[in-house]
Amino acid sequence: MARKRSTANALKQLLSSSSLPVFVLDDQRRIVFANEACCRWVDVVEEDLVGQRCDYHSAPRSTAAEDAASGLCPPPEVFTGVRMAAEVSHRSTTGRLERRVAEFIPLQSTGGELSGVLVVVEASLSWQGSLQPTTGEPTPSELHQTLRKLRHELGQYFRVDHLVGESEELHRVRAQVRLASDSKTHVVVIGNHGSGSETVARAIHYASSTEEQVPVLPLASELFDGELLRSTITAFMSRERAKWEAMVPSILLLNADLLATDAQQELLELLHLPQCNLRVITTTRQCLLKLAARDEFSHDLAFRLSSLVIELPPLVSRIRDLPLLAQQFLEEVNRQEGRQLSGLSPEAIDCLAAYPWPGDIAELRDLIQEAAAVAEGPQIKVADLPFVFHQAIQPTKGEVNAFKPVEMDQFLSQVESRLIRETLTASKGNKAQAARWLGMSRARLLRRIQYLELE
Repeated sequence: MARKRSTANALKQLLSSSSLPVFVLDDQRRIVFANEACCRWVDVVEEDLVGQRCDYHSAPRSTAAEDAASGLCPPPEVFTGVRMAAEVSHRSTTGRLERRVAEFIPLQSTGGELSGVLVVVEASLSWQGSLQPTTGEPTPSELHQTLRKLRHELGQYFRVDHLVGESEELHRVRAQVRLASDSKTHVVVIGNHGSGSETVARAIHYASSTEEQVPVLPLASELFDGELLRSTITAFMSRERAKWEAMVPSILLLNADLLATDAQQELLELLHLPQCNLRVITTTRQCLLKLAARDEFSHDLAFRLSSLVIELPPLVSRIRDLPLLAQQFLEEVNRQEGRQLSGLSPEAIDCLAAYPWPGDIAELRDLIQEAAAVAEGPQIKVADLPFVFHQAIQPTKGEVNAFKPVEMDQFLSQVESRLIRETLTASKGNKAQAARWLGMSRARLLRRIQYLELE
């Protein structure tokens, strides 16, 4: 017994003296050892770091130690006995997200059962290019780190739950949300059912104030007639009047396209009152200005509310964002459950991309939760997707696509032209880089550009 204790102490001293960050997890994902280099890297003392459980999700934590443990969490495959290298990260004291590569080594007992994981953190990395990996399909580990970085960059402004993605549409929406958050103007958020328009509206309101207690009145438009709406808003104004010097209270007008005609008139009259210093953040499934043009909504109220209009793109129009959204919703499940999943298989992602998503982002979240509940391995597979989902993406029995003649040379020229244009755009006009990505010489690329009259 004394010899075993001596050997264990010698091993601990050896790991403690390593210049590389080293830590050990038990089979419950709790940190049971962290050397000085590890504690110094994550800037957390050993007493606080040891005992923290590593959960595989990127949501913000309440303490520095919890946040550090989150960044050190291994991919769930490691706890099935798979040795692998993956990225770890932590937020530095300057607020920068620092990344490194770590080697995760499963430790098995003589009986073959997993008893823990030894982790050696190696070289530093730096983020390059866009958030989304640019070569090949992103792995679950890459999506996890991308999501963590996105939360780190945007979380200081607003919640990113429904604003995850790297498509042009999402870049535009995030810029508009940030603009709305920095102002006190009226805002209209347009989005389909399930698009998260209410979540975005609330994010705008809370990001617009630094106060802890922010006065906001949510109103479901379909429940109010004119008299009830006026009395409700008047009571809210009276209750919050004492706080008006510090901030502007907000009305969260949900589903404004369903607001009764008399209620529209009452709201317009209230907003005209000098003493009514209110901000209205509206959600709607249809553009109020377009409804007004068809005489289906008050013209004056539509223009009054539409100082800033944010249109949320439907999920089906930004399928390139789907893998990151699916990863986010899976990590939400990890946050609530003891069992951890790393992501979705490429085949499962392909199935999701083929679906029309009539319920938008909310439907994707529900599907991921359902699939995660039945998944047996560390990833969600095609077989884990609900039966009704498989039925929805199956082609109609007997359906045959009509044959359409194609002029081969013209078709291939169009494909080549589009590919070259997209590659030049991605390389920001750098023809040498574009040629390397296309697997051809620069001289050949220049000849093809000239032949296809792309310049």
